[in-house]
Amino acid sequence: MARSLNDVQANVLVLGALGRLARQGLLDQPAPVDDPVAAACQRLLIATGLLAPDPVRPNESLAAVLPPGVPLAALGGYVAATLQLATALSAGATTWSPDEPEVVRFFGQANGPAVNHILAQLLTDVPGFPDRLDRPGAAFLDVGAGAAGISIGLCRRHPELAAVGLDINPLSVRVARSAVATAGLNDRIEVREQSVTDVYEVGAYDLLWVPQPFLPPAVLAAALPRLRRSARPGAVLVMGSPRHPATRCRARRPTSSTCCWAGAAWPRPRRPTC
Repeated sequence: MARSLNDVQANVLVLGALGRLARQGLLDQPAPVDDPVAAACQRLLIATGLLAPDPVRPNESLAAVLPPGVPLAALGGYVAATLQLATALSAGATTWSPDEPEVVRFFGQANGPAVNHILAQLLTDVPGFPDRLDRPGAAFLDVGAGAAGISIGLCRRHPELAAVGLDINPLSVRVARSAVATAGLNDRIEVREQSVTDVYEVGAYDLLWVPQPFLPPAVLAAALPRLRRSARPGAVLVMGSPRHPATRCRARRPTSSTCCWAGAAWPRPRRPTC
């Protein structure tokens, strides 16, 4: 925990060193002798404990930031996203979305496997799932698709599944379409530059993913009736949320990152009156 402004500045420099080494592919190998800046960055991360010195490698907590199989270079996107978010916050912005392809790809690489793991765990307790996703004509709606990591992972696991990904960020749409093409899934995944409030299908989807922290409350309120109408009978809507609204725990206040993403924490549930 930073105790002074100097500590805060030092933490920012550590983050910058991490991003530089990730982009150079130097988180798991020694810096070249002709790159003194990279060598200094490695010494800094070794001093903080983020890197082990011999051989050079990330510590367990740093390696755990990425899902299995995601290259260490993706941490460059994590750093870029964090610094962009901090810049937007300091400039007075109320919302932020990625403006670099690297950042969009990072979220696809990191969030895709994580959300797919969550969905796999949840659906084992739902009658008819996950087998329902293996039926011909099964369909998935991916709200806030980003780099389409969730849709790509699901379609690979369920060969009969088709997906529609929605995103309002033109950059994310371009990156997602490229990722879908690279994965060879153009015939099964459609990526639209479209708001969730404009969902028009009726009875079309078996599974819907809605990342609530990224949606302003007014957008979510307007979208939910349309999402319900677009779901088939017995469909499942999974909503990522900072806190489950049905718990009795004290509501978590929205964090700065949640607010800049445009979302908000759920209000504290009212006690039952009857």
